[in-house]
Amino acid sequence: MRHDRLVLTLLRRELSAGLRLMRRRDLAWIGFGGWALFAYAMADVVVALQAGAATLRQEQALWLLGLPSALLILGGFAGNALARLCLSRAFAPFLKALPLSLRERRRMAAVAACALGVPIVFIVAAAVGLGCLVIAKPLAATWGLGAAILFGAGFCATAVLCLRSARDLVNADTADLARDPDGRRPLLGAVDRSTPA
Repeated sequence: MRHDRLVLTLLRRELSAGLRLMRRRDLAWIGFGGWALFAYAMADVVVALQAGAATLRQEQALWLLGLPSALLILGGFAGNALARLCLSRAFAPFLKALPLSLRERRRMAAVAACALGVPIVFIVAAAVGLGCLVIAKPLAATWGLGAAILFGAGFCATAVLCLRSARDLVNADTADLARDPDGRRPLLGAVDRSTPA
């Protein structure tokens, strides 16, 4: 409980340190240039959607198969990437000094993945809902909610699978400690790892 937000704190500090290392001119270029590119891309997408609105509204295969499959796959990729990022911070070498169990490290990574995933789900829901509004698709809010559910399902499924495989990280760490510097396992490794009688 005490360390649940530790991974989030580490990620926030890494981001702030990276931003502090950049020059103000670079940050200004990224900020203004990024917003300009985003606005141009959004305008281009809106124009393209309005041009093909009649066709898009009638494409039943797109709405029943294509969009749900794409949302599930994108959610899966996002969940896997964020869970791996959070696990890498939860199992960082400098955290070995803390008396954290495998369960606590998993919980820290899960809290961070949820905190990072919830805004992404809202962004996906808003994007799909606004896209439906642009092409005048009926029940745009319902489509946005459905998109959030599908993306969230893919995100949660792969994040949980990735977090459950955290045991492999611990086993890999202990296996590395049990090896010689040459990469060979010591002959007495089984005896060293056995429990006392």
